[in-house]
Amino acid sequence: MADEGAVTVCVRVRPLIARENASGDKVSLHWRSENNTVSDVSGTKIFSYDRVFHSSDNTQQLYDGVAVPIIQSAVRGYNGTIFAYGQTASGKTYTMMGNEDSVGIIPKAIQHVFKIICEIPDREFLLRVSYMEIYNETITDLLCDNRKKKPLGIREDVNRNTYVEDLIEEVVVAPEQVMEWIRKGERNRHYGETKMNEHSSRSHTIFRMIIESRERSDPANANCDGAVMVSHLNLVDLAGSERASQTGSEGVRLKEGCNINRSLFILGQVIKKLCDDPSGFINYRDSKLTRILQNSLGGNAKTVIICTITPVSFDETLSTLQFANTAKGMKNTPKVNEVLDDDALLKRYRKEILDLKKQLEEVSSKTQIHAMEKDQLAQLLEEKNSLQKVQEDRIRNLTEMLVTSASFASRQNVKVKRRRRVTWAPGKINQANTQKDFEESVQLCEALALEKDIVVNEVNILQANFDNLVLENEQLKLEINELKERLKEKEEIDEFEALEKQTQKDHEIQLMHEITSLKSLVSNAEVYNEELEAEINSKLEQLKEKENKIKLLQNRVEELQKAGVEKKETSFVLGDCDKLTEEIQQLNKSLLDSETIALDAKKESAFLRSENLELKEKMAKLEKKAADLKGELENALKENALLQKQVNELSEFQSLPNTVEMQKKEILETCEELRLLKLENEKLLSEVADNEMRLKHMSEEIEKSKDSLTDLQLKYTKSDGEYAVLKQLHEEIEQKYIAASEINEQMKLQIECLSKEAQESKTILDEVKLELSSKMKELEEKEAEQKQLIELRENLVRTQQKLNELEQLKEEEKISEVRIEAKDLEIQAVLQQLTECQEEIKTLTQERDDLKQKGEFLQAETEQLREDIKDTVSMVGERLVNYIKIFRRI
Repeated sequence: MADEGAVTVCVRVRPLIARENASGDKVSLHWRSENNTVSDVSGTKIFSYDRVFHSSDNTQQLYDGVAVPIIQSAVRGYNGTIFAYGQTASGKTYTMMGNEDSVGIIPKAIQHVFKIICEIPDREFLLRVSYMEIYNETITDLLCDNRKKKPLGIREDVNRNTYVEDLIEEVVVAPEQVMEWIRKGERNRHYGETKMNEHSSRSHTIFRMIIESRERSDPANANCDGAVMVSHLNLVDLAGSERASQTGSEGVRLKEGCNINRSLFILGQVIKKLCDDPSGFINYRDSKLTRILQNSLGGNAKTVIICTITPVSFDETLSTLQFANTAKGMKNTPKVNEVLDDDALLKRYRKEILDLKKQLEEVSSKTQIHAMEKDQLAQLLEEKNSLQKVQEDRIRNLTEMLVTSASFASRQNVKVKRRRRVTWAPGKINQANTQKDFEESVQLCEALALEKDIVVNEVNILQANFDNLVLENEQLKLEINELKERLKEKEEIDEFEALEKQTQKDHEIQLMHEITSLKSLVSNAEVYNEELEAEINSKLEQLKEKENKIKLLQNRVEELQKAGVEKKETSFVLGDCDKLTEEIQQLNKSLLDSETIALDAKKESAFLRSENLELKEKMAKLEKKAADLKGELENALKENALLQKQVNELSEFQSLPNTVEMQKKEILETCEELRLLKLENEKLLSEVADNEMRLKHMSEEIEKSKDSLTDLQLKYTKSDGEYAVLKQLHEEIEQKYIAASEINEQMKLQIECLSKEAQESKTILDEVKLELSSKMKELEEKEAEQKQLIELRENLVRTQQKLNELEQLKEEEKISEVRIEAKDLEIQAVLQQLTECQEEIKTLTQERDDLKQKGEFLQAETEQLREDIKDTVSMVGERLVNYIKIFRRI
């Protein structure tokens, strides 16, 4: 899970089961798995996924490899979903629930959640669980008792999140308690037996754990702001896709299979649209499953899809692998779900204000450091000036020691003026010493002058060489950039062509997959229609038999009445009539089932028609794309000719001609592929026309079956009329007794209702009193919050004053920037930090205004609550007066 938003898709290969091993040599393996790929035995179809778990891998390895990151992130506040997808009898329920020998993902996840909670002592958690199933597109609560069970609806909250209305959520504190609720849900779940699976799931189930957590309220911990993280962990066990011809399902099982296949088909369509165009409209409402899992499909959740396959079946495994291949491209946008109340917001704002104060202190300390650095620089400048003066003095002394014509003439004049004879020896010695020093200094000056001339010449030569190198380097850079641009253009063209080939191949695979799915749906519909006709014929025969029996019984009753037989025999005949009525009711139920099945078939046919229209549109788009590709190929040929000329000019690059030849070959191959695509498009159009003809025949057959059903209903109404005449005698005798007993029961119920209403009125009064006390507490809390808002305003005024002081510091720093150029970058960084502080303070002022509005809104709410409380008190008083009057009348 390198990319946090990507959906993880893994495949689990089921080993052979007892039914398959019992068949012996008849079983042939069509698929094999290796590393993270699954391929058919011939090697023509190869699929790669995030993880592939082989038949030798156990559930623990699968859980560690795929499920552990989802559970860990769910405890940290992310929504997580794990669901198993595959054909019937491929091991989905075994993977999710397990058995006595090997525990599944759901029990392991429950144990893991509680283990992680024990390792986080600084947070407190609230856990709630719910368990629901989707059976024949109706949602039921598996944790509810059977006598209270009812179909549930899907609603949206204020934040556009979907939820199931009236779904029971049980609070749990231990993993054993969670497992008890799961076992109760499994007892209420719909299972059935088919030819493919002895214990087949006939419904989709969703086990959901809601994890709420917050930091422990410790007064010593200042960082605790009271924010609550709420995450949903969904563990989904989908029912398997199945074919009626393989499972041998009839009647109710057939209806279940149709609903399962339809919901799984819509799930695949939603995932495909999310992969193709996530920004477009995606209709999650077509199925209850996609509506409930809307957040997990392209929304705010981390999702893992486990696709279970069996190597024995070819077509079903291929469709599962293609579903997994398309699901790889789906992206989600997971984020931490955090709920903040007013107190938590205030704490968070206070914390941010403290952080801003610290940042301001750091900025002020940095300005002081800058002032210290300025003083140090001034001292360095003074030292530099003093050293420069010393050097100038030394140069002046050396120039005075040099011999020139003017200095020599002045010395000759001095000698002429001297007329006295000097005979003191020490003076001559000193003169000799000075002369030696003077000669040495002259030699030094000459050597320095020579070295200076040599250095200047070398510097000039190096400067010239450097200029030449710079020019050559610039020319080389220009040439390299030109070559790079040409190579980039060539690489982009190659990548574009490769991407086009890949997209064409993907479109072909998708079209083939859709065509196979349509063929399978058409074949299933044909089989389904044949089964419907067979059922209708059988029901007609049963009705004929029952009509014959009714006629015989009527004749017998007439004979008995004529002969004056005793009442015992008539009661016996009436008992037979009761049995017949029960059988007729069962036949009526089966007729209703067949009607619903016919309606489902009609819906499927309409759905197939819409899919055919979509395929036609896709074919037109593909033809347009083929025409566009032709134009682009012609342009590419022209560009390749131009590139060929440029390649001839650049003789240094010998590899370019080879690449151009390769491109020519690829262009020819693309032309051939386009020709093949056209042929395949024509085949697809012919297949679409055939499908439309089949759909027309199916609709005509469905209308015929409806006509036969209406005839059956008319016959049934006639038989009901004849039976009603026979039953009137028995009903008139029992009606008087039933009426008397009903009157007594109604009186008892009225007395019980009145006593219950009196008790309820007492409890309502108590609840109103409690509500009044709670509302008063809430008012006090709101007043405390207003005081805190006033304190926040004062803090903001102080921070604005500090900002004004910082602006003055800015002006002083601008003056120092002119003097010291070396420190510009650091001062600019400080200015950026100051601007960020200003922006943050602006946001704080905006948030302050928002808090004002919230305060006003809370005041309005308190006034409304007071008025509501007064209204409820008056209503309760009136109800009590009415109840007292009723009691007095009684």
